[in-house]
Amino acid sequence: MRMKPILLIDRFLATCECALAVVLFTGLVGVLTLNILMRNLAHATLPNTFEIAATLVLWLALVGGSLALRDRRHIKIEFLLRFLPPTWQCWADLAVSLFGIVVMGVLMVTALFFTHNEVAIFGRSGWTTIVFPLFFALAAFRFALQLVGALFPRHPYRPEWPTLFHPKSPPAP
Repeated sequence: MRMKPILLIDRFLATCECALAVVLFTGLVGVLTLNILMRNLAHATLPNTFEIAATLVLWLALVGGSLALRDRRHIKIEFLLRFLPPTWQCWADLAVSLFGIVVMGVLMVTALFFTHNEVAIFGRSGWTTIVFPLFFALAAFRFALQLVGALFPRHPYRPEWPTLFHPKSPPAP
């Protein structure tokens, strides 16, 4: 099974998500700082500041959640898995990954309808909700990679392999 192109896509998406997280956080800090300065110095505020800030926080949370899912740092019940034998842990990984794919797929379709309704009601500002179907599509993709990693132990997408935030240390001389 040739997975290298898919892993390259995953790495590219993670790099884009990291860059987007930096831009969103910088934008959030910038908008709020500018609003505070304008309110204290000019006794005026930027219009829609809190709506913009709420949207940026939402996008930042979902981008961060997607990155956490990539590195398997999402919320999970590790305590119970520690007591299972290794073969049962493999089956649990398979079940969780399959369940995640199904749930994220259903939520993605629902989010597409939601975004369509938001655009129909609010026009251009409704497009800010596009983050929901994008997040659920990325999450389903990441769960699919984890499913492949659980099915094929030699597959490079295993949780113990180096990830974006935990690079592989160089070999000792």
